[in-house]
Amino acid sequence: CNQCGKCCIKYSSGGLSASANEILWWDIARPHIYNHVSNGKIWADPDTGKPLDLCPWLRKHPNNVYTCDIYFDRPDDC
Repeated sequence: CNQCGKCCIKYSSGGLSASANEILWWDIARPHIYNHVSNGKIWADPDTGKPLDLCPWLRKHPNNVYTCDIYFDRPDDC
């Protein structure tokens, strides 16, 4: 990974999924992540449940470097 963000941006809009075990783990141990799950799908607006266009955990830094706020808890699909 060269932290360009291309993969995260390309697959953010409904292109990624999480397993039932990952979702259960978030529900138990990472509720801030679980709040972005709706009907077993990631990533959703916590208030409306509607799918987000971009992963809520992707951060853009100066010099076009991207990082993941949940890197160690991200779904295997990532």
